[in-house]
Amino acid sequence: MWQAAKSFLLPIWVKSGYYIMLALGVVGVFMGIRQGGKDAARKEQAEDNLEAVEKAHEVENRIDSLDADKRMRLRKKWTR
Repeated sequence: MWQAAKSFLLPIWVKSGYYIMLALGVVGVFMGIRQGGKDAARKEQAEDNLEAVEKAHEVENRIDSLDADKRMRLRKKWTR
């Protein structure tokens, strides 16, 4: 009796295991695609941040290169 049930259920378990593994593989692929999108967004954000920092440094260097009188006039304009 047990042998008959076992021989009947074995192909069903094999097929269901196959479909479960297939579904897990598909989920894994989608998770990888999702993670790749997140990494691209992080990279883009980091590039934008680097560009903003470089621009800020450029402005600071330009202001630092001015003489004291021109810096004072800029400071007065900014503090109005």
